[in-house]
Amino acid sequence: MKSKQSIIIIITLILLLCPLAIYLGKQKTFSESENRVLQTRPTLNSEDYIGGNFQSNQDRYLSDQFPFRNTFVTLKTKLDYWSGKRYFHNVYIGKKNQMFEDFTPFSNEQIEQLKERLQTFLDGHQDLNTSMLLVPNAISLQKDNLPSQAKPIDQTVILQNFLEGLNVDYAPDLTELLKEHAKEYLYYRTDHHWTSLNAYYVWQAFASQNGFTLPEYTNYYISDDFIGTLASKSGYPVSQPDQIQIYVGDDQTNYTISYVEEKKKTISFYDESKLTAKDQYAVFMGGNFARVDIATDSESEQRLLIFKDSYANAFVPFLAPYYEKVIMIDPRYYFGDVNQLIQDEGITDMLFLYNANTFFSDTSLNDYLAP
Repeated sequence: MKSKQSIIIIITLILLLCPLAIYLGKQKTFSESENRVLQTRPTLNSEDYIGGNFQSNQDRYLSDQFPFRNTFVTLKTKLDYWSGKRYFHNVYIGKKNQMFEDFTPFSNEQIEQLKERLQTFLDGHQDLNTSMLLVPNAISLQKDNLPSQAKPIDQTVILQNFLEGLNVDYAPDLTELLKEHAKEYLYYRTDHHWTSLNAYYVWQAFASQNGFTLPEYTNYYISDDFIGTLASKSGYPVSQPDQIQIYVGDDQTNYTISYVEEKKKTISFYDESKLTAKDQYAVFMGGNFARVDIATDSESEQRLLIFKDSYANAFVPFLAPYYEKVIMIDPRYYFGDVNQLIQDEGITDMLFLYNANTFFSDTSLNDYLAP
């Protein structure tokens, strides 16, 4: 009887003290483990209260600011995992604790619309040497490591259908290209990005297609404690962080890298300060920006325009020595007139470089190419 009373008293104290701790404690504005902004204490006003916004914000506030939240989230995820669950917030937990971002493309109609708009744009620039590199994700290339209950949409079929008949000079099936390396460290275990090794294999194929002579590369490990976005999304605890490596060629090309809207310049493709931040992948190019111009002292007269997502950030250091200038635009943030840009900058080559998950689920490029 006394034990039951003790339990009741403990539960009552928790129910009373937790809200008090939330309101009196210091508010957290960002969760490093979840890599997202947290809900802070909402301001009460009549408009939000009548519209229901105050109540929903209050619920999120109490959830986000709950004492020892991260500990409870991790504990719940562990319990769910032990009970057999292998899917957490769009992330599969596979063999050897490898994490896979689920493939959730938009509708077939939207994919066809994107292809039509892209083809119309390409038809208007047939004088350019155009390539398309659509990189398959781990969920497509490393299926053997998925949990047995995983039944993802077949990314390979969608990639092949999209590339078929597309009027570009070079659009390889990268799934076939990378299959022989599928058991290698092509993707981070805790993050949705490809590794530099994966980018290097694709670069070799791209260089061969374009007749580039490759220098000797030395690879350096610059981090061994990278915990990526998939770990944050899933809440699954990481026992073995990822490593980040870079490839450095022995060429003597010099660069000036300009972040156009930010009005800042650098001479390095790598921002070492990001290695102490949550998103260590941002060490490549410092992250994502609307427009980045890379001027080189290469003897080449070719000028390259890249439509890109974050996968391109680990790829650009390989190709920059072979162009007089490289311009990267990210349609998620860039709203300038690309046709005028092509004319003004004397663009000779164009590259679309995306991972399949982003390309078939993010509408930015489709919206940007809209007539």
